[in-house]
Amino acid sequence: MNTAKSELKRSANKPDTQKAILEAAIRLFADLGFSGVTTRMVAREVGIGIATLYHHFPDKESLYLAAITHAYSHRAQEFTVLSQAHKPPLERLRHMVFRFAHVAASDPYFTRLVKREQLEGDPVRIRMLVDSTLGEQVAATYRLIEDLDTDYDPHLFMMSLLGMILHHYEAASMSPLFEHFLPSHLDPDVVASHVFKMLTQGLNATPAPPPPDNDSHSA
Repeated sequence: MNTAKSELKRSANKPDTQKAILEAAIRLFADLGFSGVTTRMVAREVGIGIATLYHHFPDKESLYLAAITHAYSHRAQEFTVLSQAHKPPLERLRHMVFRFAHVAASDPYFTRLVKREQLEGDPVRIRMLVDSTLGEQVAATYRLIEDLDTDYDPHLFMMSLLGMILHHYEAASMSPLFEHFLPSHLDPDVVASHVFKMLTQGLNATPAPPPPDNDSHSA
C-alpha cells in the first residue's frame, strides 16, 4: 500500500505526467474508439498505475474530453485569429484553407477521432466534441463566410470547405491505389491550392443548359 502511495505521489508530481496521459489517450481513442479503450489501457500505455491516472482524470469521460481538447483547442484559436484578421476576406479565406490543410495533414489522430465519433454516433460525445473544440472553429468560419458576402448558404459552404480538405487525408491509404495519383496530392500546400482555386474559380466552364421541361414531353 505504501509502495502504491509513493508511486502515485512521484508520478502525480511530474509536470509531464498529465501530458503523457493525454497523448496516449489521443492515440488509443483514435485507433480503437471510445468504447474500445479503458483507463487501464491508457495507464499501461503511459507506464503508470491506475491510481495515478485517476489522480488527474476521475473517469474515462473526463479523460476523453480532456484528450480531444488537448488535441485541437489551441488550433481552434488560430482559426479565430485568422477570421478576425484585418485583411480582405478572400485573403483570410486563403490563409484559413492553407492552415486547415496543414492541420489535417499533420494531425491524423484528431482527424480519426472526429471520424470515429461520426461513425459511433453517440449524441452526448458528439455534442461534447462540438462544444469543446469544433464550435470555435465553426463560428470563426461562419464569420469569415459572412464577410465574403456571397449568396452561398453559410452552413453548406462551411461543410463543403471542411469536407474538401479532410477527405484527402481520411482517404490517404486509398488514394495511392487510384489512377493519376501522385505523392504530391497529399502535400497540404497542393491540397490547399486546389481547394482554394475550386472555391474561388469553380470549374471556370460554360454552365450546362437547363434540363428539358418535362411538360413539353407529356402526351
